[in-house]
Amino acid sequence: ADGRQMLAIRPLDKATGTPLAGTENGFDPFFSPDGQWIGFFSDSKLKKVSINGGALTVLCSASNSRGASWNEDGTIVAALTNTAGLSIVSAAGGEPKKLTELKPGESTHRWPQVLPGGKVVVFTASSSLSDYNGATIEALTLKTGERTVIQRGGFFGRYASSGHLLFTRDGSLYAVPLDASGLKPKGDPVPILGDLASDPSSGSGQFDVSRTGVFIYRSGKAGEQTWSVVSLDGSGKVQALLPESASYFTPRFSPDGRRVAVGIESGKGVDIYTYNLQQNALTRLTFAGAVDYNPVWTPDGGHIAFSAHSPEGYTLSWIRSDGAGGPVQLIADKSPMQPFSFSG
Repeated sequence: ADGRQMLAIRPLDKATGTPLAGTENGFDPFFSPDGQWIGFFSDSKLKKVSINGGALTVLCSASNSRGASWNEDGTIVAALTNTAGLSIVSAAGGEPKKLTELKPGESTHRWPQVLPGGKVVVFTASSSLSDYNGATIEALTLKTGERTVIQRGGFFGRYASSGHLLFTRDGSLYAVPLDASGLKPKGDPVPILGDLASDPSSGSGQFDVSRTGVFIYRSGKAGEQTWSVVSLDGSGKVQALLPESASYFTPRFSPDGRRVAVGIESGKGVDIYTYNLQQNALTRLTFAGAVDYNPVWTPDGGHIAFSAHSPEGYTLSWIRSDGAGGPVQLIADKSPMQPFSFSG
């Protein structure tokens, strides 16, 4: 309505949906086990609202969310940021607690689903932040914290009451039968749908299955998961800045406008590069194999500050923009941090 993104409820026996007031900018909705509440994300918050409408409840902050699932015990398992493990928070609101820790080489845990019975969570784990076709789908036993890999190669795993794990890879939906525990496959994955909308750059799949076996999905193939970096001037003219497409993140102009700092994924992480627009020269600045992005230039253009994420935690560092020397750590913490600007 009026160009605003909102959530809506639609009974499957009705032709239209009903918008939920107050859910502007809402996305990634999920039901409570009794079907009376909807959890969702908007404006960097995890929120809930009754299916009958009414006042919203803010549950916690969610800086860069990647899905959530409501457990039968009144908690919600959520990926509150895109470069960390899963968290657990009360459905009444409160301070989130860490549920999973990233292992060496991992960059993210996302798209959780609590299985019926509330004892196991299925989620996607990945070392890449832009291509999830090579991710793993794992099961977490909540009581013990034990992790079990169910499927290697695929993303957005969803348990079906038939005893199968559904997941997507390369634009298709696959099913693999699970044992009685729901933790181990009993056979090989079988493709069951060849036209499934999904996003391998975020690891999301556009499908869901109810506990009664109703399956819903959106059709359509995803395109190549690389991007161009371009400039747009005041007259509307678009011009390519970097010569090739790649998995670019957070490009930033230098103060004099002659260089661009950008994060580029190489398959082993994201590193900071600079590109000299006059010399057409790309220079790599970081080599740590972590996830380095959000570059911010100093006012004199001599240094670049950036955020980094690894299994050890989060840091803010800076490095000389000509590549001489290595990064110097400024701040370290267990919580996500991101630089935005320097004072004059």
